[in-house]
Amino acid sequence: MREALDFEGSTYVGLVPRILAGLPTTDMEPDWTSAVAARGLRIPGKFLLVYREAGGPVRITDDSVPLPFTVLDPRTGEVVATGRRRERADPVPDPGGGPRVYLCAEDGVHQPG
Repeated sequence: MREALDFEGSTYVGLVPRILAGLPTTDMEPDWTSAVAARGLRIPGKFLLVYREAGGPVRITDDSVPLPFTVLDPRTGEVVATGRRRERADPVPDPGGGPRVYLCAEDGVHQPG
């Protein structure tokens, strides 16, 4: 048990409630089609959450994904970028270099803890 706590990712679990604060998580479902990414959760038309181990821009493929975005570092819970995509086809920008959580949600839906 103690060995598991020494793995780098073990601290991420404690940050999950902070990262998801303010999101309507009750009806989330797995999503592999709204963005070019291996892992995602969504509520169609309300929000999309994507995790990428090495970060980098995320191409959105679903026109119903909200334009506003927040990019977080899951190791610290720190918000590293916020903004609004201009067009539905625009990617969520991120230079990469570390794990990232991307949230696309309408303004006011997500207030990181």
